[in-house]
Amino acid sequence: MKDAKNVLEISWFTLSSVSPLVNKSIKDAAVRTVTGASIVGIIHEKQFKSNPKADYLFKEGDMVAVVGNQQERNNFKKLASVI
Repeated sequence: MKDAKNVLEISWFTLSSVSPLVNKSIKDAAVRTVTGASIVGIIHEKQFKSNPKADYLFKEGDMVAVVGNQQERNNFKKLASVI
């Protein structure tokens, strides 16, 4: 179990104005289906939302907390086009 930290980690990603996720809901983006990762929190305008609902619309500047293994988090990074 000493390697458990590599199985499930949280990464934070900030969405830019050119992210294809902006103005899409979590459901419409099919984040979990496409990436395998789960969104466990979002910070928008200094307000933290834990476990956002599927109808949450991503906005420019959102800081998104994503949980999953390294590959799943990398998949989210690609989906969100985070550089």
